[in-house]
Amino acid sequence: MKTFCVLGDHRAAKSLSPRMHNAVLKQYGLTGWYVAFTVAPDRIGPAIAGLRALNVAGANVTVPHKETVGRYLDEITDEVRAVGAVNTIVPTGGRWVGHNTDVGGFIDALAEASFRPGRTGKALVFGAGGAARAVVAALRQMDMAEIVVGRAHGRTD
Repeated sequence: MKTFCVLGDHRAAKSLSPRMHNAVLKQYGLTGWYVAFTVAPDRIGPAIAGLRALNVAGANVTVPHKETVGRYLDEITDEVRAVGAVNTIVPTGGRWVGHNTDVGGFIDALAEASFRPGRTGKALVFGAGGAARAVVAALRQMDMAEIVVGRAHGRTD
């Protein structure tokens, strides 16, 4: 049985990811399960070592670990370097590789909506975390003419 997980802080316990991913595993008759692991920020290194030791098949990464988890992996992709955030970890050939799927996912979503900004488009991106940086990277790849990043001053978590 394969184990997949999401790594996050105390908010991981409230994640809908296990429910969604377990439903997909069941729908396709795949043997495995997806769980949420709550990991304190100062314990992300040992948590990655634990995932390796337990032969976890893959992991999603969420706040606050997206920016720091890369240093505990064997490799990170060019998109991770560009965005500065890992949101997916895939064991590949004995190496643990950090990916960022937000850039491509955002581009795909815009394409599906027939949105093509070109050189005259303007965008306002709220936030400054890993996902917001991925959106900015995607918009740059799409030749967005102007990108303004705004950040809320208060946190609600």
